Amino acid sequence: MKKDSNSMDKVVHIVYKFRDCLYAIELFDGLNDVKILHLCLAFLCKVKGDGFISQEDEKELQFYSVKSRFNLPESIYEIRSVCGNQLDKVLADAADSVIYQHQLKAGLRGGEFIQPRELTELVLALVKEKDCKTIYNPFAGMASYGLADFDCSYYGQEINRSIYNLAKMRLVLHGVNPVNFTNCDCLENRIELGFDCVLSSPPFGGRLSPEIRLETGVTTYDE
Repeated sequence: MKKDSNSMDKVVHIVYKFRDCLYAIELFDGLNDVKILHLCLAFLCKVKGDGFISQEDEKELQFYSVKSRFNLPESIYEIRSVCGNQLDKVLADAADSVIYQHQLKAGLRGGEFIQPRELTELVLALVKEKDCKTIYNPFAGMASYGLADFDCSYYGQEINRSIYNLAKMRLVLHGVNPVNFTNCDCLENRIELGFDCVLSSPPFGGRLSPEIRLETGVTTYDE
């Protein structure tokens, strides 16, 4: 356990070196916090293996690593050497560490896309107790409910494209196939299947589409 913790700390340290290099060119390249987080997760996906990163993310990762003078090949080799046969677990833990650190930096705004770890653990423990085999997660955010430590099929929907891309990489880094995780409005594209469990943390205050407002007379998710 201690060895895994030390490995994760080293991996996070390397990721933060990359992040700091990106912040150094942020003002000149129009990078924002979410985009930098995206590139950090893409970096971890690249470490996991070429089959776990999209072609578009691969191109951007190569471009920004060169522009920020970050030695990508050397860093990938170093992480793989440090982690050894614990690579997948350490990458998953490191990804969550980076994500939650981003949330702390964002303050209240961080709650827009990821919920407290304790809430996720509590809810999934209750779901596990009920022996649910299929989970539907509308308003998925960072797909925290897709990280169950028990055997189940996960179906998630997230409307925000940037958050969806982050969540998809998070699932990949945790070894979860994101095939049933989609980028869409769950109110207008409901999945017509039977599920054992529906889990959601709605985006309170978010505005609904004109079509939904006209049909229901409701303007925000929390009305």
